Amino acid sequence: MFSGLSKLADKPFVMGFFLPSLLGLMAFIFANRDLPLLCRWLEAAEEGEKGFGDVVVALFVIWAVAVFLMALNDLTYRLLEGYVGPFNNRFCIQWQVRRSRKLRKPFNDARRQLDRTDIKIRRLRKLTDGGPPRRRLANALQECYYRREKLRVECNDLLEKSNRHYYDYENEEFILGTSFGNVIRCFEMYPHQMYNVSSVVMWPRLVDVISKDYKEVLSDARASVDMFLSLYVVSLVIAATAIGRGIARFVGNHYTWDPSLTQFTITIAIAFAASWAFYLLATQSALTWWGETYRSAYDLYLGALTKKLGFLLPDTEENQRRFWQLWSRQFRYYYPQDFSDFQRATTASRTKSEGGDTEGSDKEGGEKENDDGDDDEEETDDEDEGGPG
Repeated sequence: MFSGLSKLADKPFVMGFFLPSLLGLMAFIFANRDLPLLCRWLEAAEEGEKGFGDVVVALFVIWAVAVFLMALNDLTYRLLEGYVGPFNNRFCIQWQVRRSRKLRKPFNDARRQLDRTDIKIRRLRKLTDGGPPRRRLANALQECYYRREKLRVECNDLLEKSNRHYYDYENEEFILGTSFGNVIRCFEMYPHQMYNVSSVVMWPRLVDVISKDYKEVLSDARASVDMFLSLYVVSLVIAATAIGRGIARFVGNHYTWDPSLTQFTITIAIAFAASWAFYLLATQSALTWWGETYRSAYDLYLGALTKKLGFLLPDTEENQRRFWQLWSRQFRYYYPQDFSDFQRATTASRTKSEGGDTEGSDKEGGEKENDDGDDDEEETDDEDEGGPG
């Protein structure tokens, strides 16, 4: 328990949770400054009359809110990804499906133009097979080559953009109800696409072999996403408080409009606008640096995880994909798989050591034979010296 207390003061915690709780508390006090308690607190703070106890209480409240935001972090992700909650519905999913089709359409159009350009190039080259091309055909062929290169670059850019936002356009069952969830699903499915690895069950094992420096890179990359999501939650809390107070004021005034209700309306509008902006910023942060570092972790450390599991990495890509598929099944379904077709690290080291001993024995035998050969040469010399001559 106490070994994790140091993490409550590191950079990811301060950036991801402590700073949003500080800003959120300041915004909450400003939005509800008409309350007597908060009004007196602000007046005392402006006059510089706040004592040490008040400062300690304020810091404790900020720290408690930060810890609470950290505890709710996983639930916040699941809600905003669209796995549970209000965004997990048919309307949101269909909206994202239409958005994915709209995002994919420029790539499909550019791809069709590229295919037509390739067909035209092949036709022009057939016309020039009989001999050197005429000037008009040569210019047309050169123009087609230039257009094809331009379309190829455009297709690559559009494909990269679309594949960063949505996973598997052909199977729309994988599309979630939010843009944030689809962006995260894209880089979470990267290990499955490249290595046939289930990232959900493999990530807790992979973390053990990731170096300390790279863990800090991953934490810093996720800290910005956590910060924007925490600010998103704080903005919604401020909006909900303003809505509750506005309804209570409206009912207390016997359903008549009070000028103070205008202030609540402005607060609600600003809070919802801020929450939407923070949501977009969180999506953009997940789209860029955090997604890239997450993908890179599998590229860099799957080999180390193979050794940690006691095996040698298979030499072919097909065997590697089958190897990781078996491990993913075992971790997901808690049922042992058959790894007899793959070489264990202990067996390989034993074979290597035995090979080294054999080599040593051969070397000793060779030296022994050489020594015997030297003795034969010496005996021959002795015989020559004791001869008749």
